[in-house]
Amino acid sequence: MAVFDVSKGIAIGCDHAGFEYKTQLVPWLNAKGIQVHDFGVYENKSVDYPDYAHPTAAAVEEGKAAFGILLCGSANGVAITANKHQGVRAAVWHGPAQFQHEPGLHSNHEGPGQPSESVRRRANPRTRFDFEDHRSE
Repeated sequence: MAVFDVSKGIAIGCDHAGFEYKTQLVPWLNAKGIQVHDFGVYENKSVDYPDYAHPTAAAVEEGKAAFGILLCGSANGVAITANKHQGVRAAVWHGPAQFQHEPGLHSNHEGPGQPSESVRRRANPRTRFDFEDHRSE
């Protein structure tokens, strides 16, 4: 498992489709004492995802953030955009079931990367979004 220096904080960016999710995630991370570098969007209006994916990925590329989280409708476009940055390896993550096959068998990956190993979204009766740590001990 990769080890990240979260003292650098986490870069986060989204387009309009990821805005609501981000408004739940950022306060949750802050409550855990994790610094968040928020690269937008800051309101729910239609935008072009590269305008937010590039600065988020650049923060990781330049070592200003431990890793990045990009949120959008399908996540395909932001992953492609982020992967244009040196040393950034972005992947679309739909949940643990996506990686039930042998790592590397179908897509030449090493298994799920952060934050997918440490954060997942699940339904919660109290709030729309809840996150929990589910790393293997």
